[in-house]
Amino acid sequence: MRRRRTVLLAFGAALIGMALNAVTPLIVRDVVDNVILDHRQSLLPWVIAMLVIGAARFGFGFIRRYEGGRLAVDVQYDMRCVLRCIRHCSASMAPSRTICRPVRW
Repeated sequence: MRRRRTVLLAFGAALIGMALNAVTPLIVRDVVDNVILDHRQSLLPWVIAMLVIGAARFGFGFIRRYEGGRLAVDVQYDMRCVLRCIRHCSASMAPSRTICRPVRW
C-alpha cells in the first residue's frame, strides 16, 4: 500500500479520539458521584483532567482531518496520473498494439 503511514495516522487518531469520547462521560459520572454529592474528592484534578482530554480530542481530531484530507488529495492525484497514462497510451499507439488496458471503474 502506497499511503500506509497516512492511513494508519488517520485511523489511529480516529480510534484514540473515539476512546477519549467514551472516557469523558465516565469522568463526569465520577465527578457527580464523588465530588458534588458526597464531597469526598477535590474538583480541581477532575477539571484539569477534562481540560487535558478536551485538548487531546482537539489534537487527535485535527490529525484525523488533516491526514484524511491529505490521503484524499494523494489518491485523487494518483488516479489522475493513471488516467493520463491510459489516455497517452491509447492515443499514441495503434489500437492493435496497446500496452495499457482500459480500466473499469
